[in-house]
Amino acid sequence: LRLEKLELSPDSKLVGKKLNESYIKRDTNGAMILAIEKQDQKIVVNPAGDTMLEPKDVFLSIGNDDQIKALKKLVSNK
Repeated sequence: LRLEKLELSPDSKLVGKKLNESYIKRDTNGAMILAIEKQDQKIVVNPAGDTMLEPKDVFLSIGNDDQIKALKKLVSNK
Protein backbone atom coordinates (compact mmCIF):
# COMPACT_ATOMS: atom_id res chain seq x y z
CA LEU A 1 0.00 0.00 0.00
CA ARG A 2 1.05 3.57 -0.51
CA LEU A 3 -0.15 7.06 0.33
CA GLU A 4 -0.60 9.52 -2.52
CA LYS A 5 -1.64 13.17 -2.74
CA LEU A 6 -3.70 13.87 -5.85
CA GLU A 7 -5.26 17.14 -7.00
CA LEU A 8 -8.76 17.06 -8.47
CA SER A 9 -8.69 18.50 -11.98
CA PRO A 10 -11.39 21.11 -12.76
CA ASP A 11 -12.57 18.96 -15.70
CA SER A 12 -12.77 15.70 -13.73
CA LYS A 13 -16.15 13.97 -13.76
CA LEU A 14 -15.93 13.89 -9.96
CA VAL A 15 -16.23 17.68 -9.61
CA GLY A 16 -19.60 18.71 -8.24
CA LYS A 17 -20.40 15.29 -6.81
CA LYS A 18 -20.61 14.28 -3.19
CA LEU A 19 -17.96 11.80 -2.10
CA ASN A 20 -20.55 9.03 -1.74
CA GLU A 21 -21.80 9.75 -5.30
CA SER A 22 -18.31 9.49 -6.78
CA TYR A 23 -17.96 5.70 -6.37
CA ILE A 24 -14.20 6.10 -6.02
CA LYS A 25 -13.76 2.91 -4.02
CA ARG A 26 -15.77 0.90 -6.57
CA ASP A 27 -14.20 2.45 -9.66
CA THR A 28 -10.65 2.03 -8.36
CA ASN A 29 -11.20 -1.44 -6.89
CA GLY A 30 -10.52 -0.23 -3.37
CA ALA A 31 -8.63 3.09 -3.17
CA MET A 32 -9.73 5.19 -0.22
CA ILE A 33 -9.71 8.92 0.47
CA LEU A 34 -8.30 9.53 3.95
CA ALA A 35 -8.47 13.33 3.87
CA ILE A 36 -9.28 16.22 1.52
CA GLU A 37 -7.47 19.55 1.57
CA LYS A 38 -9.92 22.22 0.40
CA GLN A 39 -8.98 25.47 -1.34
CA ASP A 40 -9.32 27.46 1.88
CA GLN A 41 -6.56 25.22 3.31
CA LYS A 42 -9.10 23.44 5.53
CA ILE A 43 -8.28 19.75 5.83
CA VAL A 44 -11.21 17.37 6.13
CA VAL A 45 -9.99 14.17 7.78
CA ASN A 46 -12.02 11.02 7.18
CA PRO A 47 -14.43 12.96 4.95
CA ALA A 48 -18.13 12.19 5.26
CA GLY A 49 -20.06 10.85 2.30
CA ASP A 50 -21.82 14.19 1.82
CA THR A 51 -18.51 16.07 1.34
CA MET A 52 -18.75 17.99 -1.94
CA LEU A 53 -15.86 17.47 -4.35
CA GLU A 54 -14.57 20.74 -5.80
CA PRO A 55 -11.94 21.66 -8.39
CA LYS A 56 -8.41 21.72 -6.97
CA ASP A 57 -9.31 19.64 -3.90
CA VAL A 58 -6.27 17.62 -2.88
CA PHE A 59 -6.95 14.03 -1.86
CA LEU A 60 -4.75 12.13 0.55
CA SER A 61 -5.45 8.64 -0.66
CA ILE A 62 -4.31 5.13 0.09
CA GLY A 63 -4.21 2.09 -2.14
CA ASN A 64 -2.02 -0.33 -4.00
CA ASP A 65 -0.32 0.63 -7.27
CA ASP A 66 -3.27 -0.37 -9.47
CA GLN A 67 -5.80 1.40 -7.26
CA ILE A 68 -3.76 4.62 -7.21
CA LYS A 69 -3.30 4.45 -10.99
CA ALA A 70 -7.09 4.16 -11.43
CA LEU A 71 -7.66 7.03 -9.00
CA LYS A 72 -5.20 9.23 -10.92
CA LYS A 73 -7.29 8.67 -14.05
CA LEU A 74 -10.49 9.66 -12.21
CA VAL A 75 -9.09 12.86 -10.71
CA SER A 76 -7.40 13.97 -13.93
CA ASN A 77 -10.18 12.81 -16.29
CA LYS A 78 -7.65 11.22 -18.65
